[in-house]
Amino acid sequence: MKKMLALLFVGIAFSVTARTQQRRRRAAKAGATSASRSVDQQQVIYLDKYPDYKSQKKALSAIIAQGGRVVVDFFATWCGPCRNLSGNIGKIAKLYPSISFVKVNVDSCDDLADDYNIKQIPDLYFYNKGKQIKRQLGYGSRSMLDFEQLLKDIFKL
Repeated sequence: MKKMLALLFVGIAFSVTARTQQRRRRAAKAGATSASRSVDQQQVIYLDKYPDYKSQKKALSAIIAQGGRVVVDFFATWCGPCRNLSGNIGKIAKLYPSISFVKVNVDSCDDLADDYNIKQIPDLYFYNKGKQIKRQLGYGSRSMLDFEQLLKDIFKL
């Protein structure tokens, strides 16, 4: 019985690992064009499109180092408040082209999330001129207007 459970566990672990690697390869292929999009175009940038931790970290550092206004959203697809915020970020990104929005999926960019010591999601980091100016843990509001007001207060828009 124990051997059967052990074999079942190994099979499940192998299956999960294989699926994760397959997902990352597909994301790398599909993300080659979206990951290389210019920050000047001011769309929402998803770091999980980059194939590995090193390229994710390099991309995030480059975006922050450009010196503009940046909002980094650490999220998960299974998180309800994250999904509400995600819809707001998509709409706000179109209204405020001077702000770069970066989304970091904590499940597929787990090493990057560890670097930022993410313990709660959504977790928002706000940067201006390359320096972190605020960190917002959690986001309970469903309103786009509330998120817009938060941006105005932080970035003095």
